[in-house]
Amino acid sequence: MRVQGVWQPTIHASDLSRAYATAEALFTELGGTLTAQAGLREIHMGDWEGELYDDIQAAHPELSTRFWGGDPHAGAPGGETPVQVARRVHEFTLRHWPGAGETLILVSHGVAISALLAQLLNLDDRQAWASREIMHHNTAFTVLEVDADTREVHAAQIAQSPHLT
Repeated sequence: MRVQGVWQPTIHASDLSRAYATAEALFTELGGTLTAQAGLREIHMGDWEGELYDDIQAAHPELSTRFWGGDPHAGAPGGETPVQVARRVHEFTLRHWPGAGETLILVSHGVAISALLAQLLNLDDRQAWASREIMHHNTAFTVLEVDADTREVHAAQIAQSPHLT
């Protein structure tokens, strides 16, 4: 959004504490608007929430191997699959797509952002999930230049983290 020639980004953040705290720091620095959004939460891990990887592997060896091995249709019992989180975050993004000259900042989580990128960049879900090539580490960022009308991505700087070195 632009107000009297001043850049005013729209910032939407997951309502979970770490992502929202990051968004608040951005908002303090950049201004604009900031809203908390449940639609930008991390993948819901269902019965695996809070469990250790080794315990999950012992309790659900086949499903765990499929999930961590890159099957975008495998998910924890009672949780989301990578395909489902991609759909959720992608639908959110399309509802809030920036107009010409506007800047949209989404602050979310590793799997959610990576799943969204796979959708926006038309990547194969299985390959993107298995390779982790677009996986974001904490506080990494991606910059996309998009067409406001066609919703095509014209340029992408993916999973940048120079501030972490």
